[in-house]
Amino acid sequence: MLAVAWSFSAITVANVRSKETRKLLIRLGPAMIGSGLLLVLVGLQLDQVAVVVAGQLIIGAGFGTCNGYLNLTMMEAASDAERDRTSALMPTTQSAGNAIGAALAGVAANSGGMAVAASAADVKLAVIPVYMLGVVVATLAFAAAWRMVGMIRPQDVNSSFAAG
Repeated sequence: MLAVAWSFSAITVANVRSKETRKLLIRLGPAMIGSGLLLVLVGLQLDQVAVVVAGQLIIGAGFGTCNGYLNLTMMEAASDAERDRTSALMPTTQSAGNAIGAALAGVAANSGGMAVAASAADVKLAVIPVYMLGVVVATLAFAAAWRMVGMIRPQDVNSSFAAG
């Protein structure tokens, strides 16, 4: 569900031309991700599959709304001399973030008792730190997105990036 929502939302916003709308989408993404994580946690705690699915859809839509424009903004901000390095570091940074996030989620799950969870109730308790960690990270991402969007400046007229 998450991947479908990500793809659908990315396609939906793909042709946004307004820089102000792009800024809004970059800020909106992390807020949606954090909200979706909370919704999934609530759905898991209440055994409500529909709530979990709704949360997954919101998470996916959050990623799809902001990811492309976040990458575009980084490329636009890079000078011509730094653009190749910037484009090479983006997937590397994402992969490192995924690995670090997975490791931290494992630590959170273990600290919540996942390794010794023997019942459904134990598992429900053990996942709380995992989702709360995700919400904290999404909140930090929202703050970073807000700051980054505030720093966006008009594209350098001498830049060859996306010159039309």
